[in-house]
Amino acid sequence: MSPVQKQRVLWVEDSARFDLASLLGPIYASRRYDLTLAENATTAAEQLRRRRFDAIVVDVRLPPGNHRYWRDIFQNANADRTNAKLGLALLAWLLGAPSTKMAAVGDKKHAPPRPVVPVPAHKIGVFSVENHTEIGATLAALGVTVMHEKRPGLPDTILLDIVTQVLSQTAAMSATASPTSSPAGPVE
Repeated sequence: MSPVQKQRVLWVEDSARFDLASLLGPIYASRRYDLTLAENATTAAEQLRRRRFDAIVVDVRLPPGNHRYWRDIFQNANADRTNAKLGLALLAWLLGAPSTKMAAVGDKKHAPPRPVVPVPAHKIGVFSVENHTEIGATLAALGVTVMHEKRPGLPDTILLDIVTQVLSQTAAMSATASPTSSPAGPVE
């Protein structure tokens, strides 16, 4: 019997290393996920081009990293993570939504190439200090429906809960899209 392949999760969060024990503990303890961390927009875009992920969890306030496209967006927001909202720009880039305000800020000729295999919005969750009133309309326009606000008192399992919610949503979408088809083969 072959070992069960772990589901791949990308967590895009600049302060992830500070949350290792509390938020990542339940992910690792579950032994169900192959977790990749990206601490800025450049690293996230590189990871998304290299690998396919079953779930992607993104923070909204990200540093740009060293790619010119992300740095330009950041600089156009006066180098302010709150105003730059690079996580939303990353989602617009990933989902191919060039008409959104976030994607329009960057110089498209310097935009990194998107992943070869498109990533659907149902594989994405957002975990950020912004609340639904602040970013809900943008997420809805992008088709992202899983969003949790970072606030005091959240359980240590919140990241695991978000990943589970995204994967459940993906499974439901897959079942709805092709109820009689057989499962797809390996992803790489």
